[in-house]
Amino acid sequence: MSKFLQIDLRDIGKSVAVAVVSAILVFVQQLIKDKGLDWTIADFYQILDIAVLSALAYIGKNLMTNSSGEMLSGE
Repeated sequence: MSKFLQIDLRDIGKSVAVAVVSAILVFVQQLIKDKGLDWTIADFYQILDIAVLSALAYIGKNLMTNSSGEMLSGE
Protein backbone atom coordinates (compact mmCIF):
# COMPACT_ATOMS: atom_id res chain seq x y z
CA MET A 1 0.00 0.00 0.00
CA SER A 2 1.11 3.53 -0.63
CA LYS A 3 1.52 6.24 1.97
CA PHE A 4 -1.21 8.66 3.02
CA LEU A 5 -2.10 11.15 0.23
CA GLN A 6 0.23 9.39 -2.22
CA ILE A 7 -0.36 6.82 -4.91
CA ASP A 8 2.12 4.63 -6.71
CA LEU A 9 2.14 2.74 -9.98
CA ARG A 10 0.54 -0.36 -8.41
CA ASP A 11 -2.42 1.76 -7.27
CA ILE A 12 -2.91 3.00 -10.83
CA GLY A 13 -2.72 -0.55 -12.17
CA LYS A 14 -5.21 -1.80 -9.63
CA SER A 15 -7.60 1.06 -10.42
CA VAL A 16 -7.47 0.11 -14.11
CA ALA A 17 -8.25 -3.49 -13.14
CA VAL A 18 -11.22 -2.31 -11.05
CA ALA A 19 -12.44 -0.23 -13.99
CA VAL A 20 -12.20 -3.15 -16.41
CA VAL A 21 -13.96 -5.58 -14.07
CA SER A 22 -16.71 -3.01 -13.37
CA ALA A 23 -17.23 -2.41 -17.08
CA ILE A 24 -17.43 -6.15 -17.79
CA LEU A 25 -19.92 -6.70 -14.98
CA VAL A 26 -22.12 -3.83 -16.16
CA PHE A 27 -21.92 -5.11 -19.74
CA VAL A 28 -22.96 -8.63 -18.73
CA GLN A 29 -25.69 -7.35 -16.41
CA GLN A 30 -27.21 -5.16 -19.12
CA LEU A 31 -26.83 -7.88 -21.71
CA ILE A 32 -28.77 -10.33 -19.55
CA LYS A 33 -31.34 -7.85 -18.28
CA ASP A 34 -32.32 -5.60 -21.16
CA LYS A 35 -30.86 -5.59 -24.57
CA GLY A 36 -29.71 -8.94 -25.77
CA LEU A 37 -27.27 -8.08 -28.54
CA ASP A 38 -28.97 -4.84 -29.63
CA TRP A 39 -26.56 -2.15 -28.36
CA THR A 40 -26.23 1.55 -29.09
CA ILE A 41 -23.28 3.87 -28.59
CA ALA A 42 -25.12 5.41 -25.60
CA ASP A 43 -24.95 2.03 -23.85
CA PHE A 44 -21.18 1.94 -24.28
CA TYR A 45 -20.85 5.49 -22.95
CA GLN A 46 -22.79 4.50 -19.84
CA ILE A 47 -20.47 1.52 -19.28
CA LEU A 48 -17.43 3.76 -19.83
CA ASP A 49 -18.79 6.26 -17.28
CA ILE A 50 -19.17 3.51 -14.68
CA ALA A 51 -15.67 2.21 -15.39
CA VAL A 52 -14.08 5.67 -15.02
CA LEU A 53 -16.01 6.39 -11.81
CA SER A 54 -14.96 3.02 -10.38
CA ALA A 55 -11.31 3.74 -11.13
CA LEU A 56 -11.54 7.23 -9.62
CA ALA A 57 -13.22 5.88 -6.49
CA TYR A 58 -10.45 3.30 -6.07
CA ILE A 59 -7.74 5.95 -6.50
CA GLY A 60 -9.57 8.21 -4.04
CA LYS A 61 -9.70 5.40 -1.51
CA ASN A 62 -5.98 4.81 -1.91
CA LEU A 63 -5.22 8.50 -1.48
CA MET A 64 -7.13 8.62 1.78
CA THR A 65 -5.59 5.52 3.40
CA ASN A 66 -2.11 5.06 4.75
CA SER A 67 0.22 2.11 4.18
CA SER A 68 -1.54 0.19 6.99
CA GLY A 69 -4.96 0.64 5.35
CA GLU A 70 -6.24 3.10 7.99
CA MET A 71 -8.56 5.75 6.60
CA LEU A 72 -7.59 9.43 7.03
CA SER A 73 -4.57 8.61 9.20
CA GLY A 74 -1.03 9.75 8.63
CA GLU A 75 1.91 7.43 8.73
